[in-house]
Amino acid sequence: PGDLVRLESSGREHLGWGLFNPHAEIAVRQLTGQTERPGTTWWDARLGHAVRLRRELLKLDDVTDAYRVIHAEGDGLSGLIDHQFGDVLVVEA
Repeated sequence: PGDLVRLESSGREHLGWGLFNPHAEIAVRQLTGQTERPGTTWWDARLGHAVRLRRELLKLDDVTDAYRVIHAEGDGLSGLIDHQFGDVLVVEA
């Protein structure tokens, strides 16, 4: 659960990359259709955008220390949810 997996059609055509969770109703959530495996630059861009939105635009750190930092599809990170509770981050993939 939570692994990054390569997605293929039944004809072995590359479809992209997704997060796998065998316990969810939808076992794989597609992150990207790109050929290359998402690397550090890809993750930094997506995660950085989500964090900046909450901190700089919404200014959530000014009013609370508990909020959703990553909101899956809303942040272009399908299947990934991250909550901050004070000094603790809780991630669900």
